[in-house]
Amino acid sequence: MNFVFDAEDFKNKPRGIVKTTLCLYRACQRLMPELRFIALARKPLAVELPDGFQVAHYGPDTQRDLWRFIMFNAYLTFNRSAFVHFPSNGLIPKLLSNQNVILTLHDVLPIAVSGYFTDEAKKKRYLIRHQNDIDRAKILFTVSEYSKQDIMKYFTVRTEPIVLYNAPTLELETDTPDYQNAVGEEYYLYTGGYDRRKGLVQLLRVFLDLHQTGRLSSRLYLTGTRSNFSDEFTLLLKTALDAGIVKELGYVSDQELLSLLRNARALIYPSSYEGFGMPPLEAMNAGCPVITTRATSIPEICGDAVLYVDPDDPRDFANTIVSFHGNERLRKDLISRGTERAIRFSWDRTAGVFLEHIMRLHSRS
Repeated sequence: MNFVFDAEDFKNKPRGIVKTTLCLYRACQRLMPELRFIALARKPLAVELPDGFQVAHYGPDTQRDLWRFIMFNAYLTFNRSAFVHFPSNGLIPKLLSNQNVILTLHDVLPIAVSGYFTDEAKKKRYLIRHQNDIDRAKILFTVSEYSKQDIMKYFTVRTEPIVLYNAPTLELETDTPDYQNAVGEEYYLYTGGYDRRKGLVQLLRVFLDLHQTGRLSSRLYLTGTRSNFSDEFTLLLKTALDAGIVKELGYVSDQELLSLLRNARALIYPSSYEGFGMPPLEAMNAGCPVITTRATSIPEICGDAVLYVDPDDPRDFANTIVSFHGNERLRKDLISRGTERAIRFSWDRTAGVFLEHIMRLHSRS
């Protein structure tokens, strides 16, 4: 039984959606070995697929949009599949109406975040594109109740989206070095994208203030590819780097990230919008305390296992970090509660829901 998936996003270094998609597929493969997974892409992939997966390179010299809307259809015309999955928020070709098309729409951040679009024309194109994707999909999945409600608020759906919770992607049995001992210092960690909504401006302001007032000496480590999304962020980051308050690590491997989480004083994740929010879940699962916000889906995922702050209240943000830093009992309690919370999220459970719905679709075909 062939299961074809759009692997265009798999040609870059593996990040959030690619990692979670592969974990879902691995769990599906364990539960239903007869599924034959085929990655459809123009060019070689940058990620290692699970054993037994196949890659179909079709139309490698075709421009991306043309490939998706012509060559993608052509491949499926000659290679009939039981299912076609678009795991990375859509771009479903129009001519796939006779296929069992499955869409995972992780969030609708651009339309939900005020000021994201620079003009109304771009906003309208976004709405039309995603409405088309939703209309073309026979099953619509998303990753949280929050995202589900957002999708239903901004788009017309035939049936309610099905929530498929992500689960941790880092393999805890992996041997990791003691990062803290290796660097010889205590540190706090931020991991994720460099983006306005992630609260990095507020985070840098607070760390600069805490160091300049002598209330904290631990450094802040940042992982992720840098994006200078505003002049203020660029200036704050330069100031913090020059003062030795912040250390940028760039893109890190899973093994390095696990080591960083295991040895950090805490993960600080002051995001204002998340469709799911993988970094807090990965941290809880790795035994790292989490300081984050009550924004969007984060409380749904983290429950009472983390320390919440208001990143737009500098005094609250700073006082929370200082109070946490001096309270070892609280730190141990957060580690315990976080570990218990993370256990609730299981790829086998998520894959079971996914397979139940796609097989129900298959039986109706």
